[in-house]
Amino acid sequence: LLIFHYAAPSPLWFRRCGFIFLAVLSSGLLALALKATLGRARPKQFLKHEIYGFEFFKLDSDFQSFPSGHATTCLALACALSFLFPRWGKLLIPVGIALAFTRVIITAHFVSDIVAGCCVGLATVLLVRRVFAARGWLLHEPARMEQTSPAPAVLAVQIANRKSQI
Repeated sequence: LLIFHYAAPSPLWFRRCGFIFLAVLSSGLLALALKATLGRARPKQFLKHEIYGFEFFKLDSDFQSFPSGHATTCLALACALSFLFPRWGKLLIPVGIALAFTRVIITAHFVSDIVAGCCVGLATVLLVRRVFAARGWLLHEPARMEQTSPAPAVLAVQIANRKSQI
């Protein structure tokens, strides 16, 4: 976080960098905990040895397929950036999902591993966002209320109301 403090030009950017960091970190830690607990065999175990299923608390990397850590990280980063930059969300989310599904193409994960990883990534980003909101740590500039002149029709109604009161 010290790096973010010096790299961020303002307190708003410091909070944004911290939000992204905590969202991706927490999603990755949760995915690692689930992998170690559930111990699902990878597709290569099924293709080579016909081993399929869960081996709970097996710490071998061949049995840490569920959920996909890559999918978790891809979607957590895409969602966190989408919350900060909503206009980019229509591009970031599909790219994050596409990157996550490349793990199926190279037979490193089953589709359900990717879907679960995406769900973990999204859930942790939503949780971190809620924590930031509860603490009042804004991720966007507060809207500025500028004094503007009313539209001509509104101005005409205001003048008419004043004349009727006299």
